Amino acid sequence: MDYVLPDYTLVKRYVRTPDQPANKQQQVIRMNSERFSVPEVLFRPSDIGIEQIGLAEAINHVISLTDPAMQPHFTSNIILTGGNSLFPGFKQRVFDDVRSSTDIFFDVKVHLPSNPITYAWEGGSTLAASSQFQKVAVSREAYNEHGANVFLENKHEIL
Repeated sequence: MDYVLPDYTLVKRYVRTPDQPANKQQQVIRMNSERFSVPEVLFRPSDIGIEQIGLAEAINHVISLTDPAMQPHFTSNIILTGGNSLFPGFKQRVFDDVRSSTDIFFDVKVHLPSNPITYAWEGGSTLAASSQFQKVAVSREAYNEHGANVFLENKHEIL
């Protein structure tokens, strides 16, 4: 596939189809196996020598750190955010990988919001606009004085 890069005036980034004529003034990147191997690094970083766990392993690890009674709720409410979640087949791949390494009795559901790029920001914005926010907010001064322990000391409640 040929990807035409933007010139920030007339051309927006797009994929050039075979029936479209080539334009010598456009910058084009031809992507072949890279379309599959680059996103694969998110799931298997060891492929390029990074000794880290992959995305599905990270999801399962974080869920395993929570209260065992809550774990089924977390596995059934995995929400994908960010631009990478728009890769073709990304949602299904996350589901398959999490499902294969999760307790068989847990229901696994992976959700992809309509606009995953701004979804996390929208959630933070909604929380900040909430009247309940002041109950869970910690001032900079309190955090600087007590560090992360300020959250334990004040026993902040989840909204």
